Amino acid sequence: MPRGPVLKGPVKVRLIHDLALNAWTQRDLASRYGVSQPSVYDFSVRYAYEIASARDAIEDEVAGLWIAQKVNRLAELENDVEVINDLLDEVPVIGMPRLYLAKHRALRNAAEELGQLAPRDINARVTVRYEIAGVDMGALE
Repeated sequence: MPRGPVLKGPVKVRLIHDLALNAWTQRDLASRYGVSQPSVYDFSVRYAYEIASARDAIEDEVAGLWIAQKVNRLAELENDVEVINDLLDEVPVIGMPRLYLAKHRALRNAAEELGQLAPRDINARVTVRYEIAGVDMGALE
């Protein structure tokens, strides 16, 4: 496989973008671009600044999505709960039990988003016993 500056032009730009995404291993990228893995590594070192810039640009694009903002996610959850409350006012309680479940799930999601729920307690109790070869542990007590 070729090694060296064989990645130019639009191929270079695509590889910079692929490295910035960090979604594939260098071996996968080498196979995709028809070069050796050391060639991809050399490329990533040589163009580290460009890759970092591309990564920042990708993060900026994601930040521009409305769902990436906590306040927008909370507003959607709030709207969902308000719609469910309106439906529950119109329908008999027995008629829509799943609405209550959806409402409680949305409320819980909002509380988790705000960090207002304590972490779930995990009851994992483990007893550890240390033994040191040649030392009488009973004599140390």
